[in-house]
Amino acid sequence: MDIERSGPSPLMRFSSANLPEIERNTVLREVFGRGICNMELIPLTEAPVVDAELRAMPGLNVMWGHNSPHRMEIDPTRYGGSDTFMMSLFDNDLHVRHRAGEDDITPGSALIVSTEQALAAECASACRHVTLRLDYARLAHLVSNAGDFQMRMLPADRGVLQLLRGYLDLLRYTDEPLSAQAEHAIVSHIYDLVAVAMGPGRDVAEIVRGRGVQAARLNTIRQHVLANLGDHRLSVQQVATQQGVTTRYVQMLFESEGTTFSEFVLRERLAWTMRTLCDPAALGRSISTIALDAGFGDLSYFNRVFRRTFGETPSDVRARTIHAARH
Repeated sequence: MDIERSGPSPLMRFSSANLPEIERNTVLREVFGRGICNMELIPLTEAPVVDAELRAMPGLNVMWGHNSPHRMEIDPTRYGGSDTFMMSLFDNDLHVRHRAGEDDITPGSALIVSTEQALAAECASACRHVTLRLDYARLAHLVSNAGDFQMRMLPADRGVLQLLRGYLDLLRYTDEPLSAQAEHAIVSHIYDLVAVAMGPGRDVAEIVRGRGVQAARLNTIRQHVLANLGDHRLSVQQVATQQGVTTRYVQMLFESEGTTFSEFVLRERLAWTMRTLCDPAALGRSISTIALDAGFGDLSYFNRVFRRTFGETPSDVRARTIHAARH
């Protein structure tokens, strides 16, 4: 059995891959089901498979997982589950049987359950999912009818689910530990997005939608910019078209953070060039090539803003890197 934390990564990983088949049922039920997930997890195959990555933050646990067919049973009197919600977003078609009936899950849709009462559900096929465990009271503060969600399927056509999934994927691949302030903001945004997906009370709907959806949209735009820094055509107009929003909306998102789209792009391009110039592995690349690869089309402008930002020229940084590599 593999349960590990890689270096400084905040993710804990669990895999049944190395377990002898004869031990899998017992270990999955005792260690993964009861110990990690606080539920009875009953495999429905002779050689069950579980691969999971878990991240715990204040008020929120997130699991990215792959499970073979299984049955889950939650007893709030045994596991203290009465104060939590679970929400799973699925990547594949799935048929789920439970006490209230049956649901056909499609890729991109979600299943949300309250563990206030005992429940049982059976996944008849293997599934890939992202599952959140959320605080009941905190979510109920945002969703007036939270008590109605003992088990409910949310269709994939809710655009907010796509934003939520994208936000969670960014969190998964953020390897560096986050500050307490950053974790607090991320958890708040995730709660907001879940509340919008569930349909919050009218009194908080606009606040939540503005806070959570905009935060997720801004993160998506930032990632698009970072992935396309070297594109000389990168502009607020291009990003707005790619996101299906107006240029003014994109500008307002950055203004809410006390900056502008242009300032963000320039800052990230400069940061990338500084990292590259400091990298001994990049000594074979000329300064002009690095600047062009970062998206700077005007080398004189690049040299000017680099010196203004860092207090030294690109040549100064390159010379320091060469000296360090030789010694």
